Amino acid sequence: MNTCNSRRLDSPVPPTLGPPPRGRTLHLVDLENLLGRSHREASFDDVAETLADYQRLAGHRPGDLAIIGTNPSLLALHANQAWPSCQLVTRPGPHGAELAIVDRVDHHVLAHRFASLAIGSGDGFFADLAREACHSRLFVQVLTRRGSLASVLARHAHRITFTDRATAIRHAVAA
Repeated sequence: MNTCNSRRLDSPVPPTLGPPPRGRTLHLVDLENLLGRSHREASFDDVAETLADYQRLAGHRPGDLAIIGTNPSLLALHANQAWPSCQLVTRPGPHGAELAIVDRVDHHVLAHRFASLAIGSGDGFFADLAREACHSRLFVQVLTRRGSLASVLARHAHRITFTDRATAIRHAVAA
């Protein structure tokens, strides 16, 4: 059962998403999870396209805050070049990106500074943060690839947007 009211499973096509919540959004992006591949396999173009798709699908607006977590590798440099206004956090090891992101979030001011939380990952590691945001009356959106959404995270999302279709459409148009 969903612990947040009115969760919808949406297509990643923006017109079906409905109006964005008013106020600022905190965007938390686990880049490797969103990419669906290791930092060793991703090119700058992969990172730039993935982050551009994320920003469009999440409804990123001026004034929003974005924190991108990744392994401290070339991927971090690519992320910073692709989204220069983001706060980039890195940490090596298993769950390094997730830990770096969660450590950066000040849970006590989250509800006072933001109207919504957008999580660019399907990893269940973010479920506690999503639950806290939901209980603080923030609108919670999860953007992830099909097949990588943890059910524990899905339970705390008002909206789930699958990013794979945007990538497939972009590649079909380019061909």
